[in-house]
Amino acid sequence: MAHILAYRDYRPSLGAGVRLAGNAALIGRVRLGDGVVLGPLAVLRADGEHIAVGEGSRFLDRATVHISDGLMGSVIGRRVTV
Repeated sequence: MAHILAYRDYRPSLGAGVRLAGNAALIGRVRLGDGVVLGPLAVLRADGEHIAVGEGSRFLDRATVHISDGLMGSVIGRRVTV
């Protein structure tokens, strides 16, 4: 089962049809669009600012996005492969 963890008062938000590998992780201010796929050991960690991912994007094995600064978040477009 994937790890979906709150950080402070923020919980990840998942769109319809999101698929997460059993050992993938979502932490904090993460917002996934419809049909996003996270592969094994992929991590989206938004414990500083937000991470917004557009629909149909894919994070392959061990892909990581980590926003630790409170100044600027990350917006990842639609149908992006990382």
